[in-house]
Amino acid sequence: MSYAPYGIPLGNLDDNSLFVQGSHTSGNNSVINGDALQLTQKGQNNQVSSVWSNMDNNNYIDTGKKQTLSVWLYFGYSLYNSEGMAFVLQNDPNGTSAIAKNGNDIAGGETIGVWGSDLKNKATSTDLANSAIQKSWALEFDANVNGDQDSNDINNKTGGAPGGSFDSYQMKTMRGIHDQHLAWAYPGRPETYTNVGSQTSTVWSGGLISIPNQVTTNYYEMNHNDVEETTLSPAATADLAWHHMVVTYTPPTDADPNNATLEYKYNDKTLAGYAQNLKTGQNLISHSINLNLSYLGVKKGDPLRFGFTAANGVDDDHTETNTVLFESIPSLVDADANAYVVDKTDKTKVSSSTDVMDKTDKSLNDVTSVHPKDDLQFNYMLRYNSGKEAMKPVTAKVDLPTNVTITSDGDGSIGKVIYSDGSYENIPVTDLNDDKTVLTHVLSKGLSSSLSTAKVELNATADAVPDANSALQVPISHASLEGANYKTDVQTPTFNIIEPQDTLTIAKTSEDPVTVAEGKTVNLTGNMSFKNLKTAINNNDMDIYYSVDGGKTIDFKDTDSGSGNFVIPFSSSDAKKHTIEVQVVDSNYVSPDGTKDVVSSNTLTYTVNVEDLSLIASASNNNPIDKLNDTTVALPNITVKHNDGSNIESGNLKVNYSITNPNSNDGKAVVGIETPMILGGDGTADGSETFSLNVTKDMGLRVGQNTVDVTVTDPGGHTSNKLTFVINVEDKNPVLTYGDKNNGKMTVVAADDSITFPLNIAYEDNIRFKPSDLKFTAKVDGEKTITLPKLTSSSLHDSLYFEETIDRAKLGLDANKNVKTHTVTFQATDPYGRVSKELTFNLDMVYSSANLTYKDSYSFGSLNQSPESRLVKRTSDWDIGVNTVDSQYKLTASAGPLTAGGPTDSHTLAGGLIYVDPNTGNSQSMTDPVTLSENNSDTTYQYHISNKWAKNQGILLQVNSNASAGSYSGKINWNLTDSI
Repeated sequence: MSYAPYGIPLGNLDDNSLFVQGSHTSGNNSVINGDALQLTQKGQNNQVSSVWSNMDNNNYIDTGKKQTLSVWLYFGYSLYNSEGMAFVLQNDPNGTSAIAKNGNDIAGGETIGVWGSDLKNKATSTDLANSAIQKSWALEFDANVNGDQDSNDINNKTGGAPGGSFDSYQMKTMRGIHDQHLAWAYPGRPETYTNVGSQTSTVWSGGLISIPNQVTTNYYEMNHNDVEETTLSPAATADLAWHHMVVTYTPPTDADPNNATLEYKYNDKTLAGYAQNLKTGQNLISHSINLNLSYLGVKKGDPLRFGFTAANGVDDDHTETNTVLFESIPSLVDADANAYVVDKTDKTKVSSSTDVMDKTDKSLNDVTSVHPKDDLQFNYMLRYNSGKEAMKPVTAKVDLPTNVTITSDGDGSIGKVIYSDGSYENIPVTDLNDDKTVLTHVLSKGLSSSLSTAKVELNATADAVPDANSALQVPISHASLEGANYKTDVQTPTFNIIEPQDTLTIAKTSEDPVTVAEGKTVNLTGNMSFKNLKTAINNNDMDIYYSVDGGKTIDFKDTDSGSGNFVIPFSSSDAKKHTIEVQVVDSNYVSPDGTKDVVSSNTLTYTVNVEDLSLIASASNNNPIDKLNDTTVALPNITVKHNDGSNIESGNLKVNYSITNPNSNDGKAVVGIETPMILGGDGTADGSETFSLNVTKDMGLRVGQNTVDVTVTDPGGHTSNKLTFVINVEDKNPVLTYGDKNNGKMTVVAADDSITFPLNIAYEDNIRFKPSDLKFTAKVDGEKTITLPKLTSSSLHDSLYFEETIDRAKLGLDANKNVKTHTVTFQATDPYGRVSKELTFNLDMVYSSANLTYKDSYSFGSLNQSPESRLVKRTSDWDIGVNTVDSQYKLTASAGPLTAGGPTDSHTLAGGLIYVDPNTGNSQSMTDPVTLSENNSDTTYQYHISNKWAKNQGILLQVNSNASAGSYSGKINWNLTDSI
């Protein structure tokens, strides 16, 4: 135990810990020894123990995610051995109390606490499986082989005994198991067990008279899957008593939702963290299996308990201390790591895995050799996947390989730690030990779901080889990444340093340095040649890498240029001196003798001086613009062009504007962007473009003086000079006045269906306006507000008279209420929110009334002069009527004489108007008032009086005999009273 490796602190086996104590034999519970979980103790016979992940503390396998568990297992260093241990995944209904059972007792021995027990007779394999941990999968580390290896004995069902046959000769796979071993199966499944015989024994009954009974007990072998024989205990040395295992769970696919993938690697690394080799005797055992989740009673995404069981035997020779150390727990911190080398000169990589790797590095070709003096980058990358805790900052301890030289930059850094958020920290040269063979660097940041990766980068140069025919091997570079709650080991693959098969040279063929206008494209050209290869260069094989001003490297192939030539188009909108570094790599080089290699060229540096390209803007005029109600104002035409006369680029022309008004927005500018036109890149003869721009109220136009500043940005990103325009929106208010001389006093009959209001609208100082721009509202009695229809006239007016007719119902004036007066207040609002003063009409309401309807003139028929007196009838219906509202009425009429002629020759008709009562037939002269109609009750009604007169009834003309000829006229006096 003195060689115990790193382990995650586990605390106590209680409800608040990562693990809880499971079922165990009396007095033989598991214990925590430091960070180690001790399941059995040497010298404790018949001990059975179990420990399970605490699901209540979120420690479990998440079956919906990829999960990795890393542990160290200790089986002892003495000459003795236990029965073994088992790594178990289980969903047993008994939870943490799940354990193998022999009747009501805990089963030990060959069950290791997980498999079924056949010490008591099990009639079928199902009965046996029912005594195991249910809904489980187990990987056993069986330290004590139990069973007959003679196939004949097994075939004859004679070679075995209950409790001692699990490791018998395997009938299904036709092989024996002769040594300690690893194997897996589903403990609670009947197919895990095969009956290989039975044993009959005599059992004497108790009592005064003992009676012998023959009892038959079946015994079974366990069907081992992927059995691997290996030495668990004793170990050759104390450090080799520790065995590392990593278990990786991969969730099922949607196409096969029941089968997950479980991979376990046993003896995958040494205590020092290096990959195992045959010299240690700890041979790597690795298997990837289908894990049937339905056998465990779970589906993808469900939590799954994991843990260990262990057992000691009946005698001291079969007892040993069995211990587990957890290096990483997925529910705590689930992470992955990788180590690889990038050849920055040849743009290649040396790697054994790309699972944890930068996207850019993944795209590089894999090689097994580099060249002398190549710039190398050793990468040790850590990726956080999930967990209930963030990964505490780790310490990276890197064993530096030989045959490379660690290099530092000008500030004394030999590398960097780069995090997924783009932040980084330098690795100082002082982090190396004295002989420069080990780097120790403590990362400043931990990892989490929001900061998922950290990559340790070390800069190195490949050493020179002794001669062209020699090679150097760069051994593995091991790194341990250890923190408070996670530890892992990674190592780079070995690779060779060899001389390149050829020399690739690139040279400039374009002018250098070169000066261009901002945004203009210049072609940087060059050629490529090999020293030894005389055949034409295939441009498809040539990767051209270039970077601008030390920025990101861009990779492309130039298949358009001729063989051995390349063109790099360059343009920039940044006016300054730019440097472009270029290198070419042939990743498919084949020498004349057929040897394949990656050959990289020298590096060229091109210099391009980019000068400013500016945009000039001008306006057709800058006169102030005066407006009243226009909410959209067209600015004068704006023309833009490049200062060098070149066409403006294709795309959207962008106008940046600001509108400042001292009366609005606290005098602060309102800014925005407009795209008034899309350019096609052709332009006019001088390269200019002209457009118009509308400024609107929505953009920030307000009452008062609006200062509009405009700059234009072309599709190439060039911004023009500023243009300034002034738009004056008149600070004048609309004015409402009465449209008649009554000053708003109106008498209204409550029964009328509508009320017509005479109005006049104008503006202060008689500014001309368009009535259609205005909105009108009416407020009744200071409460109910009504929005009125807009006026339709869009022509300019100094003022406008109009009548607003509003339905009485819309005004809410109830004809049945005896409210004597109402007020209706009008107000006008223009598009800029300027309002008129309120104009109020006072309505005197008439609720009881009688109104007379009559014509302005009436006529009688013509007749000739006669010695006889006659009655002349009316020529048409006279339409005399009375309309009442809750009122009585009495209508009387009188008539004066009828006269003809002028002032000097007038004469009176002989005769006059009479009234013939339609009810009695009596006639009366109308010289005095006569009653035409009356009603003595309060009614609301329309009385059509003359409509009821026959032709010889009502008002008629009495003409006496020998009346003088002429055209006579006279006056009827109507008198209507609303009471009788």
